[in-house]
Amino acid sequence: MVYSSVPIDRGWAWMIGFGACVQNIILLGVLKSFGIVLVEIIEEFGSSSSMASAIISVQSTCHGFTVPVVLHILTAIFSIRQVMLCGSVIASLGVGLGFFAMNVEFLLFTYGALLGIGNACLYAPSLVMIGQYFDKRRGLVTALAVAGGSVGQLTAPPVIRYLFDTYGFRGGLLLMSALTLHCAVTSSLMRPVSYYTHNAEIENSKPRTLCCNKGSNESVTQEQLEPLEKNTSNGVVSKMQNGDTESDEKTSCANLIELSLLKNVKFILLLLSSCLGTVGAIYIGMYIPPHAKDLGFKDHQIVWFITIIGASDLVGRVACGALADTRIIQCQNLLIASFLINGLFGNLVFSLSRYWHFCVFCVMYGLLGSHYFSLISLILVDFFGLKMLTKSFGFLIFLEAITNGIGPLILGYLRDETGDYLASFYYMGNTSILAAFILFTTRFFHSNLIYRKPSIVVDPENNKSLLKSPVS
Repeated sequence: MVYSSVPIDRGWAWMIGFGACVQNIILLGVLKSFGIVLVEIIEEFGSSSSMASAIISVQSTCHGFTVPVVLHILTAIFSIRQVMLCGSVIASLGVGLGFFAMNVEFLLFTYGALLGIGNACLYAPSLVMIGQYFDKRRGLVTALAVAGGSVGQLTAPPVIRYLFDTYGFRGGLLLMSALTLHCAVTSSLMRPVSYYTHNAEIENSKPRTLCCNKGSNESVTQEQLEPLEKNTSNGVVSKMQNGDTESDEKTSCANLIELSLLKNVKFILLLLSSCLGTVGAIYIGMYIPPHAKDLGFKDHQIVWFITIIGASDLVGRVACGALADTRIIQCQNLLIASFLINGLFGNLVFSLSRYWHFCVFCVMYGLLGSHYFSLISLILVDFFGLKMLTKSFGFLIFLEAITNGIGPLILGYLRDETGDYLASFYYMGNTSILAAFILFTTRFFHSNLIYRKPSIVVDPENNKSLLKSPVS
C-alpha cells in the first residue's frame, strides 16, 4: 500500500469544494452587502461618507495583515480546520457586537477589524485546501468556490434588507451574526491532508527505506523517521506524501516566510498589479448602491442592482474557471482583459441615469469585471508552482491590504469633496487600467523560483534523523 492516499480530484475532495462554496455564500454574501449596510450606518449615526467608508477600509486592512500570519504561521502550528473554526467565531462576533454600537468608531473595531480578521481565517485557507485536494479540476473548483460569493451576493441583499426593515439596524446585525456563525459548520468539513498520511502510516508499519531527495544517496528507514516526527522540541515537523501532494509542513520560524519572493521582479510586478486591480474588482460593485441612492433611487431598486450583479457574477466566474481549465486562453490574459473592462466601466458610470441603465451596467460588470478572485490563485501556481502557493498568496494579500485599506478612504474623501461618487469611480477605473498594463509586463520576466523539500538524512555518529531546511 502507498505511504499516502490523499483523494486528489475525487472522494472527500468534493466535500472540500462544497464546504468552501457554501462558506463563501454566507461570508461573502455578508461582506458584499456592505453597500446596504453603509447606507444604514450613514442614516443611523448621521456620519459622513468618508467616516462610514473607513469601516470597510479597516476591514480590508485587518484582513490583509492577518492573512500572512494565518498562512505562514498559524497553519504551521494548527490545522487549517482549527484556524477556520476560530475564524468563524471571530467573524460572527464582529457582526453581532455591532448591536451595542453607539457610534461609528465602535463599528470600526467590530464590523471592521473583527470581521476582517475572521474573513482572513476563512477565505484564503479554504482556497489553499482546494489547491491541496485538486489538480486537474483546480481551476473549475476554485471558480465554483469563489462563485459562492456571487450566490451570496445574489441572495443576501434582499434578506439583509428585510432584516433591517423588520428588526431595525441593530436587530438586523444580530441576525446577520447568527447567519455568519454557520461558517463553523462548513469549516468542520476541511479535513487536513495529514489525516490520510496518518492512516497510511498506521497501515504501513513495516520498516522501509525512504529516499528523501532525488539525486541523493542519503536515505532513512521508516523506523528512523518516527523519532523525527515525534520530536517537536526543535520546532520542526516534517510529513511526506506521494506525488505532488503534501501535508501541512511545520517548519522553523526562520523558514516560515519566503523572502526570496520579494527579490523576484515578476512577483513584485504581480503584487503591484493586484494591489491596483483589486480596487476596481471589489469596490465598483460595492459603491453602486450609495451612488444610486444619491441619484434618488429607492431602496428596493438598489437591492435589485446588487442582486443582478450577484447573479451575473455567478455565471461569469464559473465560465471563467471552466475557460481557465481549458488553457485556450492563459489565465494571465483573462485577468488583463478583466482589469481593462473594469477600467472601462469605472469611466462610464457618469452616463448612468435611468433604472435600466444601471441594470445593464450591473449585468455587464457581474459577467466580466470581477474575475480577479477566480484567477489569482491559478496565476500564482502558473508563475511560481503549487509549492509556493501558500506563501506567495499570503504575501499578495498582505500587500493588497495597503491599497484596500487606503482605497475606501480615498473613495469616501472624493465623495465628500465633490458631492457625488463620479470621481471615486474614475479613480477605480484608472487604477484598473494601470493594473492591466503592469500585469502585461510580467510576461517579459521569469519566475526563477525553486522550491526544495526539506532533506532528511541520518547522522552516522548517533544514528539520529536530521532535517535540512529548504532553500529557495
